[in-house]
Amino acid sequence: LTDGEKKEIFNKIKENNKFDIYHPFIYYDFETKKESDSPSSGWTLKENTANDLYNGEQHIREYTINFLNSIKFKKDAVMFDPACSTGDFLKTIKEKFLTIKTIGQDLGIDMVQCAKTKLDIVYHGDAINSPVKDESVDFLFLRFLNFRVVTTTKAKELYNSLIKKVKQGGYIICFGHTPVLLSLDDLMIDSLKLVSCIGYSQKYNSIFQYYILKKEG
Repeated sequence: LTDGEKKEIFNKIKENNKFDIYHPFIYYDFETKKESDSPSSGWTLKENTANDLYNGEQHIREYTINFLNSIKFKKDAVMFDPACSTGDFLKTIKEKFLTIKTIGQDLGIDMVQCAKTKLDIVYHGDAINSPVKDESVDFLFLRFLNFRVVTTTKAKELYNSLIKKVKQGGYIICFGHTPVLLSLDDLMIDSLKLVSCIGYSQKYNSIFQYYILKKEG
């Protein structure tokens, strides 16, 4: 493709948030031939981990706040991030919407200890066994169903389990630092309505996976 053709395609995609960016290739470890995922005890916080995670999601945090500003939701809405890492993602949202309730959970004890200072409630453990009750959450942020974070099989199990936490009329939002492992067909279950597949940042002139689904009847 020429540069002009690439720009034309890019511009068509950014103007329609229902375009689906699909990554058909799964990363396999060269030696084991198995999908690479996170350590069983979760990630540990190293010297630059928190800053790297924060900086890598700047455009996504900004896009999320813009989306939330564009819709109506309860002032006391419950927002749940089952792989909250340092807690900065939900913390940034709460700084803009002071009356929401933030719930985080993470596999890594380092992340949990860090997030406890930033969120209302934080649980430690695998999200597949989350203590958050079914149909108790207004917004579910899935930031970890991605390449080299979990396997495809685990991503499907987690998704099917966690969407039960969302109330009728609530939102499921799925994205991440690496490509989302689930296809649109995997996401579109349980009478979920597709709101968008991608996000676009005018500031950075970038397109990224950002699936929004609304739980309806």
